Amino acid sequence: VWVSEFTKVNGIEDYISNPVILDGKAYVSQSGYDETTGTWTPGIWVIDLSTGEASKLEGYTPSAGPEGYEDVYVSINSLSAAADGGFWVSESINATRFNLPEGFNEETDDRYQYAESFTTSTLRHLDATGAELSSIDLTAAQESAQANSDASSDMYGGSIYLSSFGSDAEGNIGLLYNQSIVVMLSSTGEVLYSGYQEGWWDRFVTLPDGSLAMSGSGNTGYVLRPLDFSAKGFGDDVELPNGAYNIYPGGGEYTVSYIDSSYVYGFKAETGEAVQLASLINCDVNEENINALALTDDGGILCLLFSYDDNSAEIARIVQKDASEVPQTKTLRLACNYLSQDLRRRVLDFNRSNSGVRIEVVDYSQYATEDDYSAGVTKLNTEIISGNVPDIFVSDQLPIEQYGAKGLLYDLYTLIDADGELSRESFIPNILKAMESDGKLYSIASSFGIMSLVGNADVVGEEMGWTLQEMMDVINAHPEVQYVLDPGTTKAAILQTMLALNLNEYVDWATGECSFNSQDFIDMLDFLKIFPEEFTYDDPGTGPYELMSDGRQLLLQYDLRDFVDYQTCIVSTKGEAVFKGYPTAEGVGNVLSYADSPLCISTACKAPEEAWRFISSLLDEDSDEIEYFSGLPINARAYDAAEAEAMKRDTYKDDETGEEKEWPKGSAGWGDYSVDFYAMTREEADGLRSLIDATGRAVAYDQNIMNIINEEIQTFMNGTKTAEQTASLIQDRVSLYVNEQR
Repeated sequence: VWVSEFTKVNGIEDYISNPVILDGKAYVSQSGYDETTGTWTPGIWVIDLSTGEASKLEGYTPSAGPEGYEDVYVSINSLSAAADGGFWVSESINATRFNLPEGFNEETDDRYQYAESFTTSTLRHLDATGAELSSIDLTAAQESAQANSDASSDMYGGSIYLSSFGSDAEGNIGLLYNQSIVVMLSSTGEVLYSGYQEGWWDRFVTLPDGSLAMSGSGNTGYVLRPLDFSAKGFGDDVELPNGAYNIYPGGGEYTVSYIDSSYVYGFKAETGEAVQLASLINCDVNEENINALALTDDGGILCLLFSYDDNSAEIARIVQKDASEVPQTKTLRLACNYLSQDLRRRVLDFNRSNSGVRIEVVDYSQYATEDDYSAGVTKLNTEIISGNVPDIFVSDQLPIEQYGAKGLLYDLYTLIDADGELSRESFIPNILKAMESDGKLYSIASSFGIMSLVGNADVVGEEMGWTLQEMMDVINAHPEVQYVLDPGTTKAAILQTMLALNLNEYVDWATGECSFNSQDFIDMLDFLKIFPEEFTYDDPGTGPYELMSDGRQLLLQYDLRDFVDYQTCIVSTKGEAVFKGYPTAEGVGNVLSYADSPLCISTACKAPEEAWRFISSLLDEDSDEIEYFSGLPINARAYDAAEAEAMKRDTYKDDETGEEKEWPKGSAGWGDYSVDFYAMTREEADGLRSLIDATGRAVAYDQNIMNIINEEIQTFMNGTKTAEQTASLIQDRVSLYVNEQR
């Protein structure tokens, strides 16, 4: 099994950048403020990867500015390993010279009117102590890159920046400008090649044989493109696996390594084989904090981690051990098709708390392909239906109603009712109700959003909710409207949305009954006729709120995720916005969406109480303090606290009038249109609570049913069959499928 050993880095107290791992050490750059000169000065630090001790390289001195110039600022752009055990540093030097005329008065005249700027870039070859061995002025390289930029009508308007560089075993250097222009230099700085490369190129990587390659998107996909300095060109592209975008150096039998879906992979260029190595999250490593990664000679993985939360660094050494050597703990398997930042952090916190229970994550997004991004969801669903059920899983994109009817899911109400700290009253009542299925709570999320259709009150009426017929009446009453919904909305897009909002109305997994031949579904199919078949880009020249205010757009599809979203909508429409909702048979169509990962516990779970202990840690009243928290908290006390924060005024005193004024909380705008919004008012807060109170259902997904509908609806889309005929065919096929699966 793969396990991690962590070593804290001592001696560094600020953020680090440009890491390079070399001979058991990591070299990083850091800028420090010089109190004497009042300027920021770059420094290079070395970290002993076996002890974690860090020290500043006293042998390194930043480049000096040109003689006669002031305000000299030197910055380190990046570091790269050199073949001789030293390393290269890329520096930018900016300075200013003031050509002041005779009689210049410092008190009344502006010296910057006579300023002359100086900018240059250099590569410096340093030894392990930081002392300079040689240097290369990059002026000629940059001029050659500039010529290629001008010739290729570069997207940056001709400006040049160095995006990556690297060197090979012979000391030759590759420079990448603007992610697309490659310049090759000899070890002495002679320009060997300069040319534009079609595509988007990310970085250089030195391969185990000492050659240099760059990774990026070429004409045939994401590839490694070797640099051939002797031929002043390139070798054959090496196609990289799907998901191999985050490239790191290789080692041993692997050409390069990469991270995908929280797994580290080794890639063998000769065979095209990708070998899955360690799961970072299951080794307690937060991949968001990885500053550098290297494969070690003993088959392990070395990570330099840096946390921006507290400016701390640590080293993770990931190695394989026999399972008998690792202390046995109770393990719960958590399956997902994508691991959110917040859920990743909470899993890591839980596992590193040493509680005797570990959460082991299996991210099925690793099975997605370029041709089928839903392959991971399909595989997870197939495994669950066939009996390979995880202890905990993220339920979005999965047919929860079906699982519940088959008895695969734990009713979370039984765990909430037995909880000593949380109860049903701890949560916003109707949001909890919206998450139910037949009175049982199979899935819960820490935060939520609301999907709705928004219109102006004088057009759609002041009350929430309408049926499809009532919506059509409004549409027919306004033939002058250019857009019913957002520009570019297609038949397929609105069908997907309407089914996600109403699927539980058409399928009852408990009884096996379906109602796709109902008049309600037939009317929905006919409703699709007003939308185009294909997406066509149409730039209306202004934003959605202006389109609604001037009568060119009838309704806005809105996915509200937080207090700012609500305020933006209300303020931008001058208070005229009504969250009418999507049309439904019962007339109320504001729908709950999940702002963070909804979680289920399976009835096959080995320790449901322990699984609930993990899930409940996401639901406490402090959950809104998580840095990456998004959405509206489901916890009632957390919601109250977040609302109070949104209503807090930030004021200042006007120096001229002495009047107390309020700083805006933010602004929203499109093109020339812009509007500021301030602390939420009590009226706005009550309006949002009313919207939440009017939200009584949640989105639902079933990819298999969607596939059936998409197949049968094609003949309706091209006019071959009527809505009634199509609905009848869908009814037959879905009914057969549902009853086969029960």
